Amino acid sequence: MKKQGFTLAEVLITLGIIGVVAALTIPSLVSKYRKHVVETSLKKSYSVLSQILERSKADNGDAVNWDWSSYTAYQKDSSEQFFQIYFYSYINITGRAKSVQSPNLLDYKIYTSVDDTSGSPNWFYYNGNMADWVELPDGSVVLFNYQYTGLQNLYGNFTVILPSSKNKKKLIVGKDVFDFSLRNYGNNIVVSPYSWQDWTCKDIDDNKENYLRACKGEVTSGAGINSGNYCTSIIYCNGWKIPDDYPIRL
Repeated sequence: MKKQGFTLAEVLITLGIIGVVAALTIPSLVSKYRKHVVETSLKKSYSVLSQILERSKADNGDAVNWDWSSYTAYQKDSSEQFFQIYFYSYINITGRAKSVQSPNLLDYKIYTSVDDTSGSPNWFYYNGNMADWVELPDGSVVLFNYQYTGLQNLYGNFTVILPSSKNKKKLIVGKDVFDFSLRNYGNNIVVSPYSWQDWTCKDIDDNKENYLRACKGEVTSGAGINSGNYCTSIIYCNGWKIPDDYPIRL
């Protein structure tokens, strides 16, 4: 009996169906993968920063008793000395990147999602009075920034560039860049997603729309917190998962 193969029309129809299915499913799979990468990297960064802090506490005592008065906010020389004592000694630093006041000379250019990425990067991340960025073995980059003012128990801010970031000259807050706070809870200084205000996950849930807008970069004043903290808090309070209504395209 003579075998009958597929006709050209049947092959083309089959390939067309496969193409349609792929077009419908691949973008969803890619999106889920990108979300997973950000979630995993962000949670790891939180763990690494917390471990650095705890190792320093083991050698230098409770962080509330550290010599915070020796560190003047937004004064680079004193900040460098302070972080060298309390943080840099506990990090395997593979490189340094300058935080300078000329945006054109920056190694890393950071924008909120509503910034014009063809223009100047977000001022908060290239203020020349801050400490320099430190590069870590896993490919992540951290900026340690002192902010202690005696108000709301805020002692500092850590900005993290995730190792999954591809274009170092067009980094987006909430996608490539996130922020953590160094806060005092009950006389115990810890790494936290929150800002200088005593917000909780319930507060975030009750004011979700404002948090989403702030994460996107649409809210820029009066909140006492930068976009990266909002984005971090949203994911943290969702069990380290990016919610469906997350405002940043990944």
